Amino acid sequence: MRKKEYINRFQGIFGGQDKASHNRGIHFISNTESFELDCKKLKDTIYEVAKETMFFEEALPTQWIQLENALSVLKHESKQNILSFQNIVELSQITFIGKEQLLPFLTYQHKIGNIIFFEDINEYIILQPEWLVKCFRCLVCDDHEFKRNHAIVNSTNWQHLEKTGQLSDDIIDRLFEKEPELEFGKYKTHILNVMEKFDILVKPKFIDTKDNSSSIPDSYYMPCMIKQQSTSLDSIRNMFEGENCRFSCSPWLILEFKFLPLAYFNHILFYYITRYKVCEKKAQKTLYRGKTLVNLDKTGLRKLCICFSKNAIALQVWTLSDVDDNINRTILEELCKKIEELKERLRQSISYDIKAKCSKGDYSNKEGRMTFEELGEKCENGHYVCSEHNERHSKDDLEKTWLQHADIVMAENNPQNSIEEWIANRMPPGKENQYLQDVHIFFFSKAIAPAHLLTFGTCLGFGQADVKYIQYKHPRASESACCDLLFKWRNKYGNGATVTRLMDVFFAAHQNAPNSIYENLIWDALKKIKEVKI
Repeated sequence: MRKKEYINRFQGIFGGQDKASHNRGIHFISNTESFELDCKKLKDTIYEVAKETMFFEEALPTQWIQLENALSVLKHESKQNILSFQNIVELSQITFIGKEQLLPFLTYQHKIGNIIFFEDINEYIILQPEWLVKCFRCLVCDDHEFKRNHAIVNSTNWQHLEKTGQLSDDIIDRLFEKEPELEFGKYKTHILNVMEKFDILVKPKFIDTKDNSSSIPDSYYMPCMIKQQSTSLDSIRNMFEGENCRFSCSPWLILEFKFLPLAYFNHILFYYITRYKVCEKKAQKTLYRGKTLVNLDKTGLRKLCICFSKNAIALQVWTLSDVDDNINRTILEELCKKIEELKERLRQSISYDIKAKCSKGDYSNKEGRMTFEELGEKCENGHYVCSEHNERHSKDDLEKTWLQHADIVMAENNPQNSIEEWIANRMPPGKENQYLQDVHIFFFSKAIAPAHLLTFGTCLGFGQADVKYIQYKHPRASESACCDLLFKWRNKYGNGATVTRLMDVFFAAHQNAPNSIYENLIWDALKKIKEVKI
């Protein structure tokens, strides 16, 4: 009964949203009873998902095996949580791995989740990711019934943490006292550095119009712990405005996503509060839940407001003086570049539209947001009707600030080379117009990412129902589903299903859904069809 209730609740919340396609199946595992069959099903599912990753069955140096085995012994038999870099160097020497191979080995082990290692903070290697999770838990929550330290949560420093996100050094030390086996005192500096890497903690830069002794130099902040309701934008503006000194606000720049994982909010917020100086007035810092205000330069005359809402990131420039014509483009470029970096780092495929809306609009309200193309469609005689306010506005307000740069910035972040440039000299001579044989289908099916079969199916011209039916036929064989989808496409085009036509499809996926294909396996398939004699 409880299982059915959970499934119904899940479908009720996510059923109509794109994010529901991320569901790989629901597995119920009891923590009071042992169900070996349920655990086996979960392991099988994890194995199938692992096969879809880019590094599954990746060719690696054979000399890495001994060092990997040595680390496994330390992790699983010795139960060691953390290892110094010097110790790993000594282990590598015993297993005959040179210095030039050690860093690539550690980086790869980090990539697949066996260890936690960062080359620029390499004093230690964390062998047990679960140990690091316990460290995170010490700071992020303090609600364990028996371990909760009421002396801490009732303290002034704790109230300050919930109000501003600021962590005093005393609070950090006392929170880790709950888990003495973590040996936090011994590894404190490294643990905090790793938390910065994961954007759990941050050291923002603050600037005040007057000297303020309440700011702790180089103190850590943890925005996810801010429980205070966010202040209104009008209240924040009033902090810095005078009777004859009023901000001029730009239209809102809004990046609207189909689905934006929560982690992106923290990464973007951390980017701005470490790159720019956070504004502060009379001991009150403009760092809130879901928004912040930073100075764009040292004068304090130009500020950038960053706000987050459901599946959207919104920016607005506040000025007390003239703004350089290039500042809007620079802000847009920085934000889009950061998102592309996060997509690569987090190995996620997310898409967004660059939109704008009038300066007086509610950034969290989708009503009134427009792309450059939508603005052109709704504009007449240089004006458009704002659907949020039912007023006429000049199109120049949106166009000359943000939208005129949108296509250029998107092109810079997603260079659209021609299919000839993309394929280069990889196409085997004489194979361009060859009909795809069964063996060719098998080769090319390996280049489709099973986790993104629905997306690739749209590149082939199929609807979701067609692709889901194929997935239904192969619930335990994702690679077979990829192959079956290509056979269906070949049947659709008959004699027109040639190598060139399929390469057109792969190129469309390369441009619009790069995570749905493995490009290196496309080139492998082209090599193989050159060798096959039909």
